[in-house]
Amino acid sequence: MRRAVWKARSAGFRRNHFVPVPQIESIAELNAMIDKWDADDLDRRVGSPVHDAWWAAARKTHGDATGTRELIAVLLAHRHLPHELVVIGLVRALGAGALTADSVVLEARKAAEDNTSEHQGVRHETADEAEAVASLTARRLAALPTDSRPLPSVAAYDALLRNPRKDTATS
Repeated sequence: MRRAVWKARSAGFRRNHFVPVPQIESIAELNAMIDKWDADDLDRRVGSPVHDAWWAAARKTHGDATGTRELIAVLLAHRHLPHELVVIGLVRALGAGALTADSVVLEARKAAEDNTSEHQGVRHETADEAEAVASLTARRLAALPTDSRPLPSVAAYDALLRNPRKDTATS
């Protein structure tokens, strides 16, 4: 909680930026206004307690430098995804123990797909499947068509093994 710090020359108080002094009756009223402004400022920030919990777990698992890099990548995901979806991705990834930015973004996108399918009346996953982190490899392999080509022939190599060269054959 910040309190007013009066400056004689600027006729204002110091915060992160210059704010003119409002018309007030008492210092208590000013401090109440400052508390309200601080609460509004916290609402505008990107971070949340979920971000902090995920970051602490990532730093514990990967170390300070790598954990912080992963958090930065998660924060950059806010450029492309709504805040609510990123928080859902953080909660699901933290619950699954997947402490990488890729897993958070994947879970956030899955939440977006779930949200869209709910609006269309289609449900893709059960509740148990929604909790698990999806494997990208399994997802990609499931989308591949079956390979109908014949197995490669190694007959030419077998012929080389049966007829060794005469100059290198020694017994």
